[in-house]
Amino acid sequence: MYRALLRSSLLISMLYSHPSMASPPITPPDCTSGDCLDAVDPDTVETVERTLVHLCYGGEFNGRTYFADTFLTERVATDTGEDLIQHFDIRVAFSSDDSYVDGPVTLCQGEDALLLVSGDFAGYYWENGTTDRGLTVDRPGTYRVTVTEPGGCRKELSHTLTPSNLSIVATDAVRPLCPGGRSGGLSVLARGAGPLLFDVGSGYQQLGHFDSLASGTYTLRVQNPEGCTVQREVEVPPASPLYLFDPASRDGQASLDQPLPLPVNPNFTPRQISWLAAPGLDCEDCLVPTVTATRDADYIAEAVTPAGCVVRDTFSLAVAKDYPVFVPGAFSPNGDGHNDQWQLFPGSRVEAIGDLHITDREGRICFRQTRALEPDHQRLVWDGRYDGRLAEAGPYRYAATLHLEDGTETSVDGTITLMR
Repeated sequence: MYRALLRSSLLISMLYSHPSMASPPITPPDCTSGDCLDAVDPDTVETVERTLVHLCYGGEFNGRTYFADTFLTERVATDTGEDLIQHFDIRVAFSSDDSYVDGPVTLCQGEDALLLVSGDFAGYYWENGTTDRGLTVDRPGTYRVTVTEPGGCRKELSHTLTPSNLSIVATDAVRPLCPGGRSGGLSVLARGAGPLLFDVGSGYQQLGHFDSLASGTYTLRVQNPEGCTVQREVEVPPASPLYLFDPASRDGQASLDQPLPLPVNPNFTPRQISWLAAPGLDCEDCLVPTVTATRDADYIAEAVTPAGCVVRDTFSLAVAKDYPVFVPGAFSPNGDGHNDQWQLFPGSRVEAIGDLHITDREGRICFRQTRALEPDHQRLVWDGRYDGRLAEAGPYRYAATLHLEDGTETSVDGTITLMR
């Protein structure tokens, strides 16, 4: 009877005792007691009264350590000489590895990550003092949490976050060949564990190079297998401007019926050129046509560059019946054979030009011809030099005296632009 009371007292004590966790061995210890009947099938004693015993992982009951749930039957001798059979369900807390911290393994740059303990427990305690089931973190590292089950057993869980190390190292942009065209491109060099994906707004692809882009600003994105993304604004510059007339010399003035070569000065070598029909135009496919103007008109040319770009440009010519000379507004003495010299183009009523002088913005005379010479005389041409040196680009003032066929004289003056 004393043994039975002692056994009952020990059982009651174990039902409310929760030893600390111990490090698990490779295999649970063997049952060495002669009274242990581990071979009993618990299904064969379903109707038999059994006692439920809760233990922490590695806890002891009746002198034995348990690391997994089991069903135990013990034979106990009584004072009457009869054996007493006792049945125990041993329930071990944390007897498997089904408890863990769920969350990403890689932390994306500039983002947060939620770490969440799997399963419901009576308590949670993270290293930073948080007692919630989940923890939001914003930096890589190893995070530990101690969980407590309803019986009081504790177990430490951990989760490690590594940085993504995803970054854009360099980008390169190529401008389109033609203004308004889509022959531009972008290339990107990125660092990070791959395979990486790249996008500029048309969907992710495996290559870090994009063709057929117009000029403009693009949002370049790079993504790694974990879904981390970095981005950068990249500009594809506009195509270089193409023109047939100098931007500062797209209009002029001429006298009535005055033959005048149009001041074509392309910044490319035209592969072909065509002119729209206009009054007084002597050809429709030559590079520098001559115009004998009878009224104001726009002269429109369309040319094709070696790269296949189509360039359209316009020169506007105003005809003044009482204005005896055409004055080019700009010239570019750069040695390319186009518009390299500046000169006056008089009408048929002008017999000579005299006192021609050109001054810079400070009033210094850069070119002067005092004698009255025939209008096409070479000494009336300025090559853009001053005192033997190249004159600086910019505006210059001109003035001249025109000797007309009726014996009268008239003066002309204005501004011209020297371009380099």
